[in-house]
Amino acid sequence: MTPRPFIVATILLVATPATALDFDCDTPGASYSAVTLSVSGGNFSVEADIQPKVLRPGEKWQPTAGIAIMSADNKRFLSYRISLTDDDRFGAVWSMAGMPMPNLVGLISKTEKTRLSILVDGDAAILKLGSKSQRVDGLGFVPSAIRLTCSSGNFLFSDTRLPLGAK
Repeated sequence: MTPRPFIVATILLVATPATALDFDCDTPGASYSAVTLSVSGGNFSVEADIQPKVLRPGEKWQPTAGIAIMSADNKRFLSYRISLTDDDRFGAVWSMAGMPMPNLVGLISKTEKTRLSILVDGDAAILKLGSKSQRVDGLGFVPSAIRLTCSSGNFLFSDTRLPLGAK
């Protein structure tokens, strides 16, 4: 056996197992819903396919769906979400507590199923949207919860991968 197959096998054996969850998030306009799961911190990943089904824009809240990681006191967070833009597409954006404006990762069709993922790596996170990725340094907190959320519409979260032990 050559060293290369052994390395691949070792990586597969130490990969963190994940649990799966489907979440049909359905809210009226200007309302939101969320599922919050606790995690034990450390390095982990969370990812989901998000399919917009029905959009219900309101005066104050645009249709939005995404994933957030939260501190134990809920005061610090990293939110990664799709949000309806003025040009009738979804922008995949991220923000952290205290940021004045979200950062755009990419634009997608408002009918397209989108896979968002957050990989927590120490004090940093890597955000993925399809083949695009962006590193966010300086989280400043140890995540203790994951939140799946939507507002002003019906979004299906499917093939959602959560760290083992998320509850």
